[in-house]
Amino acid sequence: MIELRPFKLDQAASARRLMHDAIRIGAAELYDADQRSAWSPSPAPGPEWRDRLADHITIMAFEVLPEIDVLAGFGTIRRDGYLDLLFVAPNQRRSGLAGRLHDALLDGLTDPLPERLTTRASLYARPFLERRGWVVTAEDPQTRGEATLPAYAMERPYKLL
Repeated sequence: MIELRPFKLDQAASARRLMHDAIRIGAAELYDADQRSAWSPSPAPGPEWRDRLADHITIMAFEVLPEIDVLAGFGTIRRDGYLDLLFVAPNQRRSGLAGRLHDALLDGLTDPLPERLTTRASLYARPFLERRGWVVTAEDPQTRGEATLPAYAMERPYKLL
């Protein structure tokens, strides 16, 4: 069973490790090793990581097991409607968890509600978001070191018609 819960500060390092695994393992079919390494060089969180999660609406997803709860995914959205992060553990890919997190993040927005949602989506996230009403407004590749990562500026109305 998966439970969605609000973020707690002591979960920041676990979220960074999950993001690292999602990039290094889960995205391996779309990104080469150099791209994955440039995107996530280390599972260790940087000094701003905890504040980034705390400053956004951040939802954590846990697989509830008899002995321990295991982080299965997380997502963040800024209050202005910018979808910042959405990652699931490699073993949770195509389980519906990303969709649950996406919807919970949008439900977590409070007044004043944004008219439009925006994001910079990865090649991996683009089709997932398109199925949820997001549209590409521009190609927006990101260069990190020697690697170029395909990315897309995307948006959608907060409420779909």
